[in-house]
Formats: sequence, structure tokens, C-alpha cells
Amino acid sequence: MKGTSAKKWLLGAGCLGLFLAAGLVVLIALAFLVFPAGRTDQASAIATAREWGRLAEIPATASILTTEALGSSFTREFTITFRDTPGNIRTWIASSPGPASATRSVDDSGWTLYEYPAGGGAAFAEIRVSPEGDVVRIRTFWS
Repeated sequence: MKGTSAKKWLLGAGCLGLFLAAGLVVLIALAFLVFPAGRTDQASAIATAREWGRLAEIPATASILTTEALGSSFTREFTITFRDTPGNIRTWIASSPGPASATRSVDDSGWTLYEYPAGGGAAFAEIRVSPEGDVVRIRTFWS
């Protein structure tokens, strides 16, 4: 009898463990469906990057080259790249509270880097402007 009771208990515990593991897999799958990485629409990504990057409206004359969203329900990163005339980009930077208050530096490839405190609870924000002054890369993240 003792052996039979132990087998029933182990069988029950095994089923419970299997049930809990399956439930965890379903929860993780739902989290990725609710917070999909890389499936954020362009307007939402730009709006969030603007808030976190403390940026003015992207110039109407700009052409969006790429919008990338990475992360999960626990982290989120946006990289937006656009092209415009150097004059429009200088005006945009001057009217953006984040980069306008930043100290500029130039990296080894000639891109101008603006690093400054992020807004909206984000952990990081930076703007890079191409050596020609006609491409901007916005990168910001929260975790």
C-alpha cells in the first residue's frame, strides 16, 4: 500500500508540474503577443522616441529611412533614421530640448554625437548626425 500511495503522489505532482510548466509557456507566449518586439507601428515608435529623446516634431520635409523597435515587455528600444537638408536638421536640433542642451562630440567615423539625459522615464537617448549633416539617427531605450 505504501508504494502505491507514493506512486499516486508522484504521479499527481508530476502532472501538476507539467500543468504549471505549460501555463508558464502560455503566459510567455501571450506576453510576446501583447508586447511584440519589432512590430510597433511607425507613428507610435516616432512618438515614443520623441518623448524619450525630448525631441521636436520631425520636420515635415524629412523622409523616414528606417524605424526599428526592439525589446520585450521588460525593455524597449527605438532607432529612427531620417534624411533632410542640413539646414532643416540644424533648425530641428535647435528646437529640440534634449539635443539643444547637449554637448556635442564627433566619433571616429565623423558622425556628430549628442548625448544627454533622456525624458519620459527612459534610461538613454542620443542623436547622431552624419558627417554630411543630412541624416539623423535617433536612438533611445527604456528598461
